[in-house]
Amino acid sequence: MENDKVLPRGWVEANITSTVKKIPITGIKIKEKDYKIIGKYPIVDQGQTFISGYFNDDKMIVPDVPPYIVFGDHTKIKKYINFHFIAGGDGLKVLKTYECFVPKLFYYFLHSLKLLDKGYARHFQHLEKLNIPIPPLQEQHRIVEKIEELFSELDKGVENLKTIQQQLKVYRQAVLKWAFEGRLTEEWRKNKCVDNIISLVTIESTCIITGGITKNSKRKEMPINLPYLRVANVYSNKFKLDEIDNIGVTEKEKERTLLKYGDLLFVEGNGSIDQIGRVAMWKEQLKDCLHQNHLLKVRPQNDIESKYLLYYFISSEGRDLIKKVASSTSGLYTLSISKIGCLKFPLRDKKEQQQIVQEIETRLSVCDKLEETIEQSLKQAEALRQSILKKAFEGKLVSQDPNDEPAEKLLERIKAERLTQQSQNKARKGRKNNE
Repeated sequence: MENDKVLPRGWVEANITSTVKKIPITGIKIKEKDYKIIGKYPIVDQGQTFISGYFNDDKMIVPDVPPYIVFGDHTKIKKYINFHFIAGGDGLKVLKTYECFVPKLFYYFLHSLKLLDKGYARHFQHLEKLNIPIPPLQEQHRIVEKIEELFSELDKGVENLKTIQQQLKVYRQAVLKWAFEGRLTEEWRKNKCVDNIISLVTIESTCIITGGITKNSKRKEMPINLPYLRVANVYSNKFKLDEIDNIGVTEKEKERTLLKYGDLLFVEGNGSIDQIGRVAMWKEQLKDCLHQNHLLKVRPQNDIESKYLLYYFISSEGRDLIKKVASSTSGLYTLSISKIGCLKFPLRDKKEQQQIVQEIETRLSVCDKLEETIEQSLKQAEALRQSILKKAFEGKLVSQDPNDEPAEKLLERIKAERLTQQSQNKARKGRKNNE
């Protein structure tokens, strides 16, 4: 805690190393390649997943008895483990509190910290330097009980928000499905006396498809230097343009790869089938911008509305077509000019395309506003969670009881008991050596 803060009555401050011990697990960690889907003991590592796999070797169980607190040295992941397990991977720190600190409270203390983001670094070294406020033992139990009561209510709210998020995703896809079935423009066709005519056409017959620029060492010598988009900039129906690189090109390359309003960019290759063919429409967010060879540019011609084509290929039906042509046995899914070119889509009259886009965007704009509200609410929930933890470790979450044994006396008593135990152990060892 900061020096200008006064500890509540009965509290004491101590270094984390006097509050918890590291359980030695060096040499008994199991590697990820040896994880089993089914086994006797769960494997816990420093990944997001609570249990990462299973294994059967009794000798590899983490020593001591639960509960444990697991800390990811590289990921900063914290887990409360109340069962025997096997440690997986590197960078895992298994901690156990001494008698002076309730394990669950220490787990919450770790969540209250804002550890510096050092990437794939060793964060535990920083953790060991910190001091921790220690309440009286009975107060610790009351604090944990109150935290879990408040967090339980908070978790219910967060769960409801995330359920709505998933429902919105389903609804978005339903809107796109209805759109390309003609259901959204059914009334419009009646009013306009337009027949429900659909023809299946290929991208290559209705659009111009272009590959991008290949990076090489000679680019620095090129006469023209312009910004260009990479795979990392293109996502489903959106661009991330916070990091943009420049590249040298010739006049001919510039003419071929220069982006114009309405161009669609497809991600050409990816190790994940769910990420292959991500597509977004360029709206001239940057002036004179090009694209690299791992992005395929599709430029719709006069009879095709760019947004109409975009929405079709982010719909479930369009995505399925992309996945089918991109399938590979090598583990890397790829597209090409020819593969993109052979993709078919339902073509309607241009005026109906425009009406379909309008109907889609009217509905999706409502989804966007709802999702924005949900995101704000989730951030507020996390802020409230941190506020609860802050109050907990400032002594403001539950009332103090003057009858509680002060933490300082608790520490002194535990220290004396340890010294007595150590002396008894030495005495027993000495008697055995003399026998």
